[in-house]
Amino acid sequence: MEPAHDTMFATACVLPVQIYKERKNLAYTLQDARGVVSKLELIMGVMMHVLFVFFYLIIFDVSRTLLSHSAGVQSGVQVCNQVSIM
Repeated sequence: MEPAHDTMFATACVLPVQIYKERKNLAYTLQDARGVVSKLELIMGVMMHVLFVFFYLIIFDVSRTLLSHSAGVQSGVQVCNQVSIM
């Protein structure tokens, strides 16, 4: 009966160590997964902001507004120059 008792004792000692190691590995895996998800979330957030900036520029037609504004300033200067010449 001694050998059976020894194997039960050995199993009882080894089992908690195996459980501890498995839980520790699982914790590291979950930590790595959280890191990957947070980086992915950051990348997606930046991409969405850039996309919305382009939509903003397209919707409000900023390029034409800036060009027409600068053209208006130049034409106003030309009008002032013509008036001062007369």
